[in-house]
Amino acid sequence: MWRWTGRFPVSISNGNAWATNWDLVGYATQIGPQPKTGLMIINGTPKLFPDPLTAIQSYRQDFPGEVGVRNSLRGPGYFGVDMGVNKVFKITENHQVRFSWETFNVFNRVRFDALTATTTIDTSSIFGAMNKTLTIPRVMQLSLRYSL
Repeated sequence: MWRWTGRFPVSISNGNAWATNWDLVGYATQIGPQPKTGLMIINGTPKLFPDPLTAIQSYRQDFPGEVGVRNSLRGPGYFGVDMGVNKVFKITENHQVRFSWETFNVFNRVRFDALTATTTIDTSSIFGAMNKTLTIPRVMQLSLRYSL
């Protein structure tokens, strides 16, 4: 089974500023060019932006009454391949043995979750850092079943 998606939408948050509502945090307003996104490993941390400092300078906090921009960026998508093989061996007319082998994440690909990226503009030191994955490491399972 192949599962492959396009890139997931990402929004830049206002941080701890409440421009529209005292209870809900809004989205930041874009004031510069749209930053490039992609997976970059910087000092061992997966980042959403190749250059986080330039990316954060493209946004500002909203003024009262502004709503900012939602889903203007795209983060990494999902890719995964799962596979299963089984074979039934007839021993006699009423007896059989079934062997199954299933593998999840066959190519052992790592895809980071863009929704876990730190996208609040008041956290410049970790801006764009992703801390969870969408995929699991490769897992294989084997089974043997005897049936009457």
